[in-house]
Amino acid sequence: LYPDPYVFRPERFIADGSGKTQLDSTLLRSFNYGRRICPGKNLGNGTVWLAIASLLSVFEITNALDDSG
Repeated sequence: LYPDPYVFRPERFIADGSGKTQLDSTLLRSFNYGRRICPGKNLGNGTVWLAIASLLSVFEITNALDDSG
């Protein structure tokens, strides 16, 4: 799928040179669109955001330590 998949290269997700990532609209296709849009779309997105925020609030996130500490 990507060349060198085990190399950390975040710029591979930037489509153009603007520095902003492009959201692929097909990623949200499960919610449908138009008159048949899922009524729980906002609830689902909010629930995922709340679950991730709750999970991250439990951890203490700090800078990584090197060999000397």
